[in-house]
Amino acid sequence: MSKSIVLLLYIFSTAVNGENLDIAKDFIAEGACPFECCTYRRWEVTKDTQLYERKSQESTKVVIVKIGDSIQVLTGDVHVRPLKLTVVKNHKTHLKGDVIWLLNYFGEGNYAAWKAGEHISVELPFSPYQKSKSLDWAVVEGSYKMDWWVKIKAANGLEGWTNEVGNFTNQDSCG
Repeated sequence: MSKSIVLLLYIFSTAVNGENLDIAKDFIAEGACPFECCTYRRWEVTKDTQLYERKSQESTKVVIVKIGDSIQVLTGDVHVRPLKLTVVKNHKTHLKGDVIWLLNYFGEGNYAAWKAGEHISVELPFSPYQKSKSLDWAVVEGSYKMDWWVKIKAANGLEGWTNEVGNFTNQDSCG
């Protein structure tokens, strides 16, 4: 067996076991919205905002949407640096020693997560934005970091991406 095949098998086996999980370092939840009632629809521009060709402020500038414009938000991607949970006491379907990576957050304690090579849902008594994140059955490690990119169709028909989501209103369908 060649060294490259052995290396690939090692990387795959450690990723499945959660020991060296690349998905947990830079996870992108395509099409996700990062909070409860988050909605992609018509948003209002509250601050002039540059749109880019790709999800990078280093990419080609497409158009600036202006204060007062009504724009259509087509989709979004949530880029996260997840929290790591190490189970220290059996809890429901989680066994001592399991590693759970909290990926994107949906609101009210609900997360998409990664455990032993599978996507799962986890409900916890905290949001990733709270300072205190304690559980009696798992140790929480790391700090949750999120970068939310949205794809916008401007009034002139041009489309582009921005991560300056604080420059818009009408994101929350709950009010």
